[in-house]
Amino acid sequence: MKNVINDSTIAKVNQQSAEAVCYHVQQTGLSKAVICTTGTSARYAVDISINECSCVFYQEELIPRRHAIKLLTSIGRDPKDYCSDIILLNIWGDVCRRS
Repeated sequence: MKNVINDSTIAKVNQQSAEAVCYHVQQTGLSKAVICTTGTSARYAVDISINECSCVFYQEELIPRRHAIKLLTSIGRDPKDYCSDIILLNIWGDVCRRS
């Protein structure tokens, strides 16, 4: 079953995706990479197998940020599929309450 996420989360992921175009991926494994920013020396370690990024946005917001999105899209994955199950549970709870 494909993840079902709310419009607000989709909008956040889409915004982060648009901002991810200026990053470069240095893949260090199947699910790991170092993401480098264009024009600066900033680097972010991303591990999509455990939903983590060194910027900590992924861990705090429970959705991938531009660094993780850049890795995901570079390997042909949909970032929306990497949103936390907690977000999905909240949405299903809303659906059930409306029924």
